[in-house]
Amino acid sequence: MAASARVRLAAAFRESGPRGVWFRLLSALGYRRLIITRHDLRAPQQDLTLPFAAEYCFLTDADIAEYATLRPGAERLARARFARGDRCFAVRTDDGLVYAIWFATEALYLEYLGRWLNLGPGEVGVYDAYVRPDVRGQGIARPSHRELRKKLIEAGYTATIAAAFPENPAGVRLQEGGAYLPVGTLRSLRIGRLGIDFGRRRDLPAANR
Repeated sequence: MAASARVRLAAAFRESGPRGVWFRLLSALGYRRLIITRHDLRAPQQDLTLPFAAEYCFLTDADIAEYATLRPGAERLARARFARGDRCFAVRTDDGLVYAIWFATEALYLEYLGRWLNLGPGEVGVYDAYVRPDVRGQGIARPSHRELRKKLIEAGYTATIAAAFPENPAGVRLQEGGAYLPVGTLRSLRIGRLGIDFGRRRDLPAANR
């Protein structure tokens, strides 16, 4: 086993124990899963502010080059997301973008699983939140999430849908801390070009799952 692989497995064991290591190995073989969670936008939220001067903004496909300064090498991925109708909410400072999160309003494409997740009426699927490495730990994500929620409520949306790795306890705790409720687990098995999708949301009518 390569040294880098041993380091990753050791980190997985420290984070989530033997179960986490087992599912990391399965993931390498093509089996993947995500916990789907739902958050009611009308639930009370703590009032939070950014720790420095910045502006909230929505990026468009004209801002892909700017987005790539936050996520180097992500031009093609950003272009594909905009092309399928997804949107990007960001935080901009005089020093450039420091935060971005993507969301979908029709159906959420789960890139990790390679499959689509239907959204119910009034739902928005949020994904791929990213904080610039040099400003992490300064309290940027939560105020930004709150501001996005406010804008989604103003646009008439009532809930957000998100996905978390079961083997990432910190990510699950973050969502639970934000009043996200688990509504299902989606699984995918990919072997070459062949794939099987299973698992579903428990909170939607069968026709919409």
